[in-house]
This record gives sequence, structure tokens and C-alpha cells, in this order.
Amino acid sequence: MSQSTYSLTYEGGFREGFDAAAVRQRVVSVLGLSSEQEDKVFSGRDVVLRHGLTEDDALRYCARLNSIGMAVKLRLDAERPVRPMISSDGRREPGFGAPAVTHDGTDEGESRVVAFDFRGEGAEFFRIWIVNILLSIVTLGIYSAWAKVRTMRYFYGSTRLDGSAFEYLADPVRILKGRVIAFVLLLLYTFSDQFSPILGFVTFVLFMLALPWIVRQGLIFRNHNSAWRGVRFGFDGSLGDAYKAWLLWPLLGVLSLGILMPFAFAQQARYTIGNARFGTSRFAFDGPTRRVYIVFGAAGGVMIAGVALSTIVGFALPPLSWLVLLAGYLMGFALFGAWMTNWRFNHARLDGHLFEADYDALSYAKLVLTNTLLMVVTLGLFYPWARVRTARYAAEHTRVVADGDLDAFVAARQQDQSATGAEIGDLFDVEIGI
Repeated sequence: MSQSTYSLTYEGGFREGFDAAAVRQRVVSVLGLSSEQEDKVFSGRDVVLRHGLTEDDALRYCARLNSIGMAVKLRLDAERPVRPMISSDGRREPGFGAPAVTHDGTDEGESRVVAFDFRGEGAEFFRIWIVNILLSIVTLGIYSAWAKVRTMRYFYGSTRLDGSAFEYLADPVRILKGRVIAFVLLLLYTFSDQFSPILGFVTFVLFMLALPWIVRQGLIFRNHNSAWRGVRFGFDGSLGDAYKAWLLWPLLGVLSLGILMPFAFAQQARYTIGNARFGTSRFAFDGPTRRVYIVFGAAGGVMIAGVALSTIVGFALPPLSWLVLLAGYLMGFALFGAWMTNWRFNHARLDGHLFEADYDALSYAKLVLTNTLLMVVTLGLFYPWARVRTARYAAEHTRVVADGDLDAFVAARQQDQSATGAEIGDLFDVEIGI
């Protein structure tokens, strides 16, 4: 009995969130197309890219091309449908981590899972943290900008991916400028509210109108001053989209009595992740909004159950009711944080590289609960250990599914970035906010 064969077809489409020009360039590289072949493939007509493929080879091709943004389809040569390579929400189905295949049928490079590695220690960070606090107090807050840079550099430098640490490159002076501006604005709001409630309300409205710009400025600053293997990250989100994500949709969420609030959260994630880039390569994000509604419902249900149980316990053991209430709140918070982290990571990608997270709600809730209790018992002195424990948990539960060799990818980003780095370097003056 002959083995079934498959054809790989392309109808001219691109997957949502991908730049068409970048996809085209990547496809040419992956398939080794000549100029004539490239024009034929992207002519807008239906094209059979490969035919007579075995199922394994067909799935490999489909995985490779879908991962870089080319909307291809598999068809059984006998006209029977085949199981999809990509699920309805854009995620790869389990078991489809096969290596990419080049145009001559050889493996281009094995897809491999690259885990994050956090090497920080609580006692080590405690020394940095306590010195930061003391110097910030002595200098009346001026040193806080340098304290932030020391803290960020410690956590960036303690976090490794594929053997290389991340870098935080911000200038403390620029952070200080932003904090001075934020402090002046806070004083203006405080005194205006005491002078006149109406003036205070107007100042509050002006602050809310400025909030999207502040958020965007912070994202630009943070990304531009973050790097890995010598390549900076970046952020290209427009101010108009910032106002939609951080003002329009949250406002509609409030006016709809919370019904649209999950949608607002989803839009903020799309803005934050989808406009970020590594060198010249832009991240893409396609997380389904329905998942956010499920997370909101589950977390809210846990908190409501905590309130109900606290009320019941209050009748029998009043002193314990607030503990039950706190436990319910922390459990709901942990569930929300774990599931939202998984949602963000599992639907993000960078060119052909994918990201994965497997936060477990119960283990993350245990982490949050123990950190909180130890912070209370030690009057806050456990903070450095709590932060290190959280960072280590994050590293242990997140990873990159690398599409081949990361060294080659980074080298290309370094080459592309060198032409634009001098032009954008002076655009990021201060970080507005704390």
C-alpha cells in the first residue's frame, strides 16, 4: 500500500502580526529562492511550494513557514484534509517541534528549547538593597536613581539566556531628571487639591490625559536601555495607540461596569509586546482575548469565594476572618498572575523564535503567600529574598524555543542595528515616573 503524500500550498497571505517585507525576506532565505522564484511565489496567485512530501516533511515545512509568518496550507495529494499544523489561536500543537527543512530537504537546524537561568542570591542582593536605602535617605532621595540602576543591573546581570547575561544600560542622571519632573507634578497636584477641590480635579484629569504618554515614554526608555549579547531592545508603539490602550479602553471598561476591562488588558498586552523589538526584529503577539476573560472570571471567583468564606468564619472565629480574606485575595492574585504570564509568553514570538511559560497557579500562590508572610514577620527585611525567589521562579518556568542557532540570529541583529543605533541613541532623554 503506497504512502500518502502531501502538497504545501501558498495563497499569498501572511499571518497576523508579521511584517510582510520581513516575512518575504525570511522565506527567500529559508527556501533558497532565486529572484524569479521569489516573484512567482509572491505573485498573489495560488502556488504549490512543494508536492509529493511525506507527512513528516510536510509538517516540518509547514511548521517552519508558519513560524516566520507565511500562511501556508497542507493538502493531501488525494484531496483529503490533513490535521492542522497550527491551532486556531496561532499556537503550535504539541508534538510539532520538528526541525526546519531547507529547499534541498536537509535539516536547516534543530529547534531547541533554551531555558532562562537566574543566578542571584538573597543575601547578595540584601547588601545592595540596604546600601541603596541608606544612601537614598541620606541624600534625600537623590541617590534613588542610582539605586534603581544598581538593582536593575543586578537582576539583569543575574539572568542568563543561552549562557549570556542581560544588560541594563540606563544612565542614572536621566532617571533622576524624570523623577524630579514626577515629584514636581506630584507637588502641584497635592497643593492644587488643598487650594481648591475643582483645581485638584482638573489637575487629576490632566494627569490621566498624560498617563498614556508617560507609559509609552517608560516603555521606550526601558527597552532602549535593555540589551542581550550587545544588541539593544527597542519600542516603536505610537502615541495614538498608547491612548487607546491606556486611556480609551480602560475608561470603557469602567463605564461598562467591568465587562470590557479584560479586553482593555488584552489591548495593553498587544501594545506592550507587539511594538517591542530586538535590534531591528519586531516581536509579534496574538493572544486571544477570550482567554483573558477566563482568567478574570477564575481569579474573581476565587476572591469572591474568599470573601464568602471569610464571612462564614467570622461568625465562629472572628479573629481568623481577616486571615481567610487575605488568603483568598492572595490566591486570586496568584492565579491571575500565573495565568496571565502564561498567556503573554505562550503567544509571543520573535521572527521564528517562540516563547513558553508554564507557571503553575498553586506553586506560584505558595510563593506569593510565603513571600508575603515572611515580609510581614520580618517587617519588610525579607524583601530582597522575596524578590530573588520571584525572579528565580520566573526563570525556572519560562524558556525560548529557538529556531536554530541564536548566535547567527543575534549576529544579524547586530549588523542591522549598527546602521541605526547612532540615529536613535539621542531620542531617549529621560524616564518619566518612578
